[in-house]
Amino acid sequence: MIKKAILYSLCCLTLLIAAISLAGCRSKVIDTASSESDTTDKSPLASIAGTWREDSENGIKVLIVSQDGNYLVLNEVGATLKGSVKREQADGGKQSRYLFYDETSDLWAESLPVSNTGDKPEEITLTSDGKKMKFAGIDENQKTPAGDYLGTWQSGRCSITISKKGDSYPVDIIWGGSASESLEWNYLCRYDEETATLICDRGAKKADVVYDENGKRTEKVLYSDGSGSFKARGDVLIWKDNQEDTGKDLIFVHLPVEN
Repeated sequence: MIKKAILYSLCCLTLLIAAISLAGCRSKVIDTASSESDTTDKSPLASIAGTWREDSENGIKVLIVSQDGNYLVLNEVGATLKGSVKREQADGGKQSRYLFYDETSDLWAESLPVSNTGDKPEEITLTSDGKKMKFAGIDENQKTPAGDYLGTWQSGRCSITISKKGDSYPVDIIWGGSASESLEWNYLCRYDEETATLICDRGAKKADVVYDENGKRTEKVLYSDGSGSFKARGDVLIWKDNQEDTGKDLIFVHLPVEN
């Protein structure tokens, strides 16, 4: 009787250990599957996230798509459009179509099918009201030579003019408030080879400028100890103002030089 009881106890213990092990394996399988699913669905917009540019007879457009599902469209005259992006599968999962909704949740545009290889396409085509818009991708890792910064950059009523003086790059910004008044910034920058950006370490000035009916200029300096930087990629420029972060919502496009 004692031997049978011991054998019975050992059998029960073995079954209990096996059950615990099996439960642990099942738990691991579920966790792994969940993790893989999270990884797959974590960035459904990864293939098109980034900055895109379109040149057309209607002007220059810049499209910015973020991985969190938002987009922003800007052009050189200051018009903006923003909303959300959704992805839907096409061609049995081999391709994706991206739907762009405006802030009222109405469909603004949709993309032609994009391959699901995971690689970023060189361009994407959007259709809106029967019209096609072809956007070329901007390589944000490609370094911009110092000479490509020169000229005029525009974002609505705000313009940036960059010139060269010796080894320095004066940057003059005018933001028109009316025909007679504007805000103006003056930066003296250096070109940083490592980051391929223009950097002003100190001494930037901001002024409120008013012209009277005779064209006389009156300037009120608001600060003269500012700093900042300018980063250009693919004819799109970002202004980083360290004093007040004034340029945070602006995207500037390089205006063509008229011959």
